[in-house]
Amino acid sequence: MRHKWRKKLRHLCRLLIVRRLNMQRVTQIDSTGCGLACVAMLAQTNYKTVKARAIKSKILNPSGPFYTSSKDLRELLSEFKIKTRTGRAIKKWESLPNRAIAGINYKEKTKTWHWVVFIRKDCGESYVLDPKPSIKTKKRNDFGRMRLRSYIPVGV
Repeated sequence: MRHKWRKKLRHLCRLLIVRRLNMQRVTQIDSTGCGLACVAMLAQTNYKTVKARAIKSKILNPSGPFYTSSKDLRELLSEFKIKTRTGRAIKKWESLPNRAIAGINYKEKTKTWHWVVFIRKDCGESYVLDPKPSIKTKKRNDFGRMRLRSYIPVGV
């Protein structure tokens, strides 16, 4: 009996790992909704569901704009039962954990940045899922073009 449960548990773990590795890119619908799209990718749901949850939970104002701080994203991720740790400033992509929401391309004038999802697979492949609709590639690896500013460790 114990063997059957162990076998089932191993199978479920494999499914979860496969599901996590096959994360799909979600594009933002609102011009300031990159954080919402990142949460949608990690929660494996759609943008509208995340936006509705953020408004219902009073994390965001229904009339917008939908700028999100690291605190907002952490609260929203916890709504979807996704664990995080406190965000941190960072300069090098190599220093990121295997899964994170990264703040890139900070604009001093407006005090804004763009959120993306960073993934590092076991094989060492690293890429970014960028929710910006004008980015045509599903997986970005042009790290030199993305100026890293901060990150939120996810799934820890």
